Amino acid sequence: LHQRKIQEQFRGMIQNASDIIMVVDESGLINYATPSLERKLGHSVSDLLGTPLAALLHPDESAIANALISGMSGGSSQAPSLVDWRVRHADGRYLFFEVLTSTLPDDSGAVGLVLTMRDVSQRRALEQQLMHQAFHDTLTGLPNRALFRDRVEQALTRAARTGIAIAVAIVDLDDFKVVNDTRGHAAGDAMLSEVAQRLQMMLRASTTVARLGGDEFAILIEDLDDGSLSQDLIDRIMSPFRAPFVVEREELVVSASIGVVFSGGSELVLNFTELLRCADLALYAAKEQGKGRVEVYHDDLHTRMVNRLNHRSELSNAMKTGQFELHYQPIVLIDTGEILGSEVLVRWHHPTRGLVMPAEFISLAEETGQIIELGRWVLDRACRQWREWADLGYVSHRLSVNVSARQLQEAGFADEVSAVLLRHAMPPTALVLELTESVFALDTSIILEQLTVIADTGVYIAVDDFGTGYSSLSYLRRFHVHELKVDKSFVDGLGTDNPDEGALTSAIVSMAQSLRLEVVAEGIERIAQRDELWSMGCGLGQGYLYSRPVPAEELLVLLSRAQPLGPPSALSGGGNIARLRVPAPIARLPGLG
Repeated sequence: LHQRKIQEQFRGMIQNASDIIMVVDESGLINYATPSLERKLGHSVSDLLGTPLAALLHPDESAIANALISGMSGGSSQAPSLVDWRVRHADGRYLFFEVLTSTLPDDSGAVGLVLTMRDVSQRRALEQQLMHQAFHDTLTGLPNRALFRDRVEQALTRAARTGIAIAVAIVDLDDFKVVNDTRGHAAGDAMLSEVAQRLQMMLRASTTVARLGGDEFAILIEDLDDGSLSQDLIDRIMSPFRAPFVVEREELVVSASIGVVFSGGSELVLNFTELLRCADLALYAAKEQGKGRVEVYHDDLHTRMVNRLNHRSELSNAMKTGQFELHYQPIVLIDTGEILGSEVLVRWHHPTRGLVMPAEFISLAEETGQIIELGRWVLDRACRQWREWADLGYVSHRLSVNVSARQLQEAGFADEVSAVLLRHAMPPTALVLELTESVFALDTSIILEQLTVIADTGVYIAVDDFGTGYSSLSYLRRFHVHELKVDKSFVDGLGTDNPDEGALTSAIVSMAQSLRLEVVAEGIERIAQRDELWSMGCGLGQGYLYSRPVPAEELLVLLSRAQPLGPPSALSGGGNIARLRVPAPIARLPGLG
């Protein structure tokens, strides 16, 4: 009776399992499947019994399945393996399944392949969306810098084999800022989209057109036999700008300056970074010559590189003379406007250029390695500032500090973080380290080791600009991530009449909640954006709706007022915000009283 009861319990578990469990015999025929098959795939179990497994799979997966079955029938022992298969639904579409394959045990008295199948279609769809976002510009649909770099490097490899030159052209719209300032950003975006369409139409299919950012486009031209641009090709690159653009029923004429550089053939072979640098120099020369023209890089433009070296020297001097300062942008609870913490942002107070934004010097600092010294200073200065605020009673304030991949690749970085916290008597839970997704794409053992040590101390790990970089989601657990920061590009389209604008943002928030990760939305500028994020369940936000980045003394004023930031919301008070770890009080370190 006891054994029968156990069998009945086991049968009940199998019958109600959400995963599909299937047994395939040595001939490749299905001879058992759980009822979940009908729920997941729409096929009747009785109709599938005795039919080939391959008939249920996508043709690309059939060969893998047949190989597994052949190995089983040949008597070879097979260890369990995990594979991804596309399985045909009754309506004809294919769903993605994660399939664990294993053979029946030798003492079972039967020969068969056991398949445990889990539907991962939604996860794969989200990964595909994020991958497209990672490698394509959201406004124009063109390849972005990352994908353009990949294609250029492949073209350089092919050119090295064939001896044929390639060319890279940088296209920059002249005085585009005037369009944004006078017609608005919506009109500017419409023009950029039209430029992208015209460039694609005018150039041959083998030519890659990408948007590098702002009003800057890049073109990769391959298979140049004589190592030069023909007049016809130049005309085709310039032709999109000869006809006026119709924006809001008004015709606007905008020209473009273009810098071109060659690699291979009779020219010196350059790498991707050198190609862009030389193309930029040619572009600057085109603008100096009166704009609306094409300039080809030549050695005389090398003096521009000297200026770049001067900038490096200025950056080094800035570190020595204390020209950097920190600003702080509040991070608030969306449903109440209460300040939970702030993101630390570095500014360069240049003696002649004034306040310089990070976009103008961080990439140079990373390229030269100066980012390590600068990052070390930022972390120490930020934690020292936290100590000053904590002494005034603001011990629960959290600081989010950006960390570059170069810093994480330094073997002693985790020790540096611990030392800074100890030096300023700052609890680890008061610090959030923000990393870009590109860090996880490196997937080096030293980075994983550093983050493991840091997370074990209690410091929070956040992914900045989530959804714009590395597309795999597996790193969220592997690298001990606690928080996702939704990139501003996902927030910009919220609060409009188009419901599709928030689909991916909502998916990210839902995924984060299922993984018990905190979500911070960046770049909130309008009430409608805030309210839609609130309705999605996003807990935290930052942006100009609440406050611009401000110096430490101005943030202290905001903290001392103890008032909610941002316009009042009619939605607060009810809500479906999932507060995972906020606003938990921060415990003092031992010995602090």
